[in-house]
Amino acid sequence: MKKYLPAVLFSTFVFILIIISPIKIKLSEDKYILTINVKASETDDLQLFYKSNNEDFSEQKSFYNKIIGSPDIQKVEFVFPSIENVNVIRLDLGQNQNQKRINIESINWCGTEISTDNFEINEYIIMVNSPEFLLKIRPELSPAYDPFIVLKRDLQSIELTQKKDFSKIILALLVSIVFFFSINKKIQTYQKATESAYILMFLIVLTFPYMYELFADNAIVKNNENRELAKKPEFKLSPDYAGKFESYYNDNFGYRNETIELASKFKVDFLHVSPKPDMVLFGDKSFLFYNDPITIESYSNSNVLSGEQLENIFKSQLEIKQKLESNSKKYILGYIPNKHTIYSEFLPYSMKVQKKNNISLANQLKDYFSSKDFPFIDITDQMLNEKKYKQLYYKHDTHWNYHGAYVGYKAFCDATMPQLGLIPFSLDHFDIRYHETGSGDLTKIMGVSGLNSNQELVPTYTFKNVNYASFTTNDGGQDYPAQTIITLNENALDDSIVMVFCDSFSTLFRQFLSLHYKRVIYIWSYPVDSHPVEWYSLIEKENPDIVINLCVERFLPEMLIRAKY
Repeated sequence: MKKYLPAVLFSTFVFILIIISPIKIKLSEDKYILTINVKASETDDLQLFYKSNNEDFSEQKSFYNKIIGSPDIQKVEFVFPSIENVNVIRLDLGQNQNQKRINIESINWCGTEISTDNFEINEYIIMVNSPEFLLKIRPELSPAYDPFIVLKRDLQSIELTQKKDFSKIILALLVSIVFFFSINKKIQTYQKATESAYILMFLIVLTFPYMYELFADNAIVKNNENRELAKKPEFKLSPDYAGKFESYYNDNFGYRNETIELASKFKVDFLHVSPKPDMVLFGDKSFLFYNDPITIESYSNSNVLSGEQLENIFKSQLEIKQKLESNSKKYILGYIPNKHTIYSEFLPYSMKVQKKNNISLANQLKDYFSSKDFPFIDITDQMLNEKKYKQLYYKHDTHWNYHGAYVGYKAFCDATMPQLGLIPFSLDHFDIRYHETGSGDLTKIMGVSGLNSNQELVPTYTFKNVNYASFTTNDGGQDYPAQTIITLNENALDDSIVMVFCDSFSTLFRQFLSLHYKRVIYIWSYPVDSHPVEWYSLIEKENPDIVINLCVERFLPEMLIRAKY
């Protein structure tokens, strides 16, 4: 052991010297980033204004960024090309007047967290319980809705702190290893030195995530995936504890998200392949397509039904319709087409070759119900026609965008005119803004926060006249199933109460439908035989005038095959 002592001491000295030196490792160009971790109930736009002390705020010096209505925390980043002559920032908390609460978990400026107490709120905001902001409409003011917060401190006065520089630690380790083998004359061959170096570097890589967790500042694993990460199990001597802890550690070790995103971005940006082809596939024109088993059955037409099955579905729906109509309630049944149906020409080859025939389950149902004089709402033809003029679905998400939701809303009004008599609002009633994004639920599934090389321009619709037909949004609370949304519209021309059984496609659809009715209850599920008593009791409790059963195309089997009232 003594023969290695000089080399160990000298390499240790080199390691310490590099760590305490003022050397900075610059792996990329400097970026000044304001990061906001936020939770919002409604899809909206955040706008960040910046200026010097002697200027006025202007649109030219501002950024837009989209937030998605979700119970999950999402990260929003504003990247400044430079902060020269930037002293003051103002954050506008959205344009969507249905947005009543925004929860800002943290605001981070170049690695330094800024408390929300450092921001001044305007008259459209109430600080409920820091960091939660309650937004409100002030019709007596002009404009009637403009919630924003302004940083009270000078931005340049904020002392920037960075996370411990692990790049320097890695460099110090590698250099000290080189010195160790260079000085140690007892090592006779290059082969032995190389083998030893590989072993040491392997140990460094193996222990690096743990060391990051142990020493790095704010070593919190953020959830960039479209699923819930495993929770840390309570320690107990049980047979399943080791397995649970392994699942927890696999989901939460240091630099996990960065490693996954780096590997995923390499596959996406350089190889142009999906890191999770069993869930997401690349199509033409930078479109991403969902590829889970339920969706595969839908786009491949593998879920078509026999005549007997169609008859059973019809009888079940007819029974629901007759029971509701016997209590003076209207019943509307229909579906929203898959992204795969509207943009089938952009599907990857591996999806196209799986199609078994040209008859889909949706077409089967539409034709069969039509033959029985039972209205079955299908908006596919209108969507196919309108896609010639506007993009109707997000490229990086499974859902339709605001253009698509508006086209679907107009088609729904036309199709239900005999039953509901809805006259859709024209485009002139909406303020339409655009922003760029490279993210969506499909990028999250792939493990990347967004695709910088494939940005798309997406719209946001905001109803202009808040005193005419605007509505407020509330969650259902404990008396309703999870994710229930209730909208109240005191200015609605129709006093009807509407109950909608739906899925995630209703998020944008309700921005239009709720403009018409005084009260709409959106139940995020369908009346199926696993919960017949629950759905019946909800209908009895609310006593709606109209019941709408509406799902995305791939969920038609879930909605109809097990339907029961």
